Amino acid sequence: MLTIAHWAATVLADYKRPRLVHVVDALPRNALGKVVRAELRSALWARAGR
Repeated sequence: MLTIAHWAATVLADYKRPRLVHVVDALPRNALGKVVRAELRSALWARAGR
């Protein structure tokens, strides 16, 4: 099975590859349907224990 990290290693240059890949069930969105990146960041930091 091809993973995201393996795909990125074959397609992207070394400096463009993501260091980490986090999979979430759904992206937080605002009333206009845009992704709320601040909520994503805070959830990531909470999972990391910071």
